[in-house]
Amino acid sequence: MAQYIGTGDEYFDGLEEFCDAILKTEDGCSYKVHRVILSKYSSYFRALFLFDGCDKTKGDYSLPWFSGKTVKKILQYLYSGKIILEADDIVELLLASDYFLLDDLLLKCQSFAKEQLCLTNCVRIFVASHVNDRLGLYKSSRRFIRVNFSKLVDQPINEIPDIPFELIRVLLEDDSLNVPDETYILRAVEQWVGSSSERLRTVQELLSTIRFPTQNNEFIQYLLKSYILRKNPYMKELNDILLTDESTDLCIVFKNMLSSRYPNINFARPRQPKKLYLISKSFCKENTALTELYVTYDEDVCMRKKITFRARNNFWPNQMAVVDHLAYMFDSWSGKAMLFNLLDKTWNTMQPMNHLRRKYTIVEYGKCLYAIGGCVDTFDESETSCTFEMYDTKNQVWKVLGSTIKNVTAVSLGSKIYILGEHPSSYIMKAEEYDILSGTFSEIPIPEISRTGFAMIVYDNQIFVIGGLGDNGQLNSVEVFSPETRIWMKFQPLPYGFENPNAKVVDDKLIVFDECASRPPVFWNKNEKVWKPFRSKCFKSIFKYLFYPIEQFDTIACLKKDDSSCKQKWKTIEDDVF
Repeated sequence: MAQYIGTGDEYFDGLEEFCDAILKTEDGCSYKVHRVILSKYSSYFRALFLFDGCDKTKGDYSLPWFSGKTVKKILQYLYSGKIILEADDIVELLLASDYFLLDDLLLKCQSFAKEQLCLTNCVRIFVASHVNDRLGLYKSSRRFIRVNFSKLVDQPINEIPDIPFELIRVLLEDDSLNVPDETYILRAVEQWVGSSSERLRTVQELLSTIRFPTQNNEFIQYLLKSYILRKNPYMKELNDILLTDESTDLCIVFKNMLSSRYPNINFARPRQPKKLYLISKSFCKENTALTELYVTYDEDVCMRKKITFRARNNFWPNQMAVVDHLAYMFDSWSGKAMLFNLLDKTWNTMQPMNHLRRKYTIVEYGKCLYAIGGCVDTFDESETSCTFEMYDTKNQVWKVLGSTIKNVTAVSLGSKIYILGEHPSSYIMKAEEYDILSGTFSEIPIPEISRTGFAMIVYDNQIFVIGGLGDNGQLNSVEVFSPETRIWMKFQPLPYGFENPNAKVVDDKLIVFDECASRPPVFWNKNEKVWKPFRSKCFKSIFKYLFYPIEQFDTIACLKKDDSSCKQKWKTIEDDVF
């Protein structure tokens, strides 16, 4: 017997006699409804009732795909605007929200699913989001599986067998997959194959995702005992060789055999991210400047954890570089410079420069840092410094290389340092190029618009000069210099000018901002080729943060090795910008 969906509702209770349709699900549930109510809130039902072609006098409609429980929740939401969300059935409700064209409910379900991601539902959400990108949860669910993969494999019962082949391969070949050792890859393949003889033919391809930089014979012994090798007719040749080969290192034999079958795969590559970020966050508390450091799990800036045991007092860095396991941090406004050791998490004061100054620019190349320009007295900026110094991070000493133009801003690109400022004896804009390899200066063209107080940054292998002050006040103009053509080109102007603008590149996004709350930050949208407002949940006050992309293999290795010993947990803040 069909249930009346409005029973107990303060508005619709007692109106059952006015129902003019019955919705039936494949599992035998039936619900009496009012067409006008459903049509008002769902264009799916409006089209169903108008164009379905069924007998309007009878009013029976079949709803495929979804269970009676899910359809009942959908109908209750349409009648009351309320719904009880549960982690166990959130995947079906997500799909139903999209199917019935209920965008508001879909957003509610998305937010709930992100908060309730767990080992029991992450695989279903991941697979469903791959099939239907409107669910918007592929990135979140894959991130969760990536970080918790070993826990997922350790679950007595999991949904790894439900993952399609193309997706299980994507997961297993992920550089950032969080596994203590590669045995977890074998175990995951075993779980995925299960009792399916059909899947045995794909085992060898899945085993090609294994990494061999640190494997030993214990790994091979596990493989030799595994039924996916012993009872696999598609791997008989490999099984026979491993069982009969007299080599003392079967791991190398296995690696070489896979290499011969998959010559384009580098089996020696480590299982670690190619890039992650060191993030500095500075803030004021009780009139004291404090700085904390975070490291991201991989290149995703939305997942990070704190690595400083306590905040650094009286320090607000505005420039940062990382060489090997040391983070060099500079507060050029006060002249302070600190070292943070990424291994033992300790702070130390840097060796002072030969020429003490403030408001200098730090540029990095290789294992050397360059301090360029600045002023001798913060309160009298007319006493500018044109000093050009290099810091040797190996010997931890500063060396004076000469002098350059005044009031400079500088960046490095390739083996060159590009410097913009003013002629030492005038206020005329001047540009120089310093060749790091030859140690020589040469003059380069200046931007079309003369300016001071601008931001300068490298983006897409070009040099961007952004905003600043011109003859008529604040500028919103942007110019771009190509080192290849040595020509300045106009770029799309900012939507408004910034006072002493700053610029950062994070996740391949060029972000421009200042500290004025009335001028929101903007970022360059590459796809739409337009400046758009930068509204980030992760980094609400972008000026408080510094970002340094770490791509050095050894530095990443030491940070990932430290993951297991660090008591801090990974924190994820979902962000539409990143």
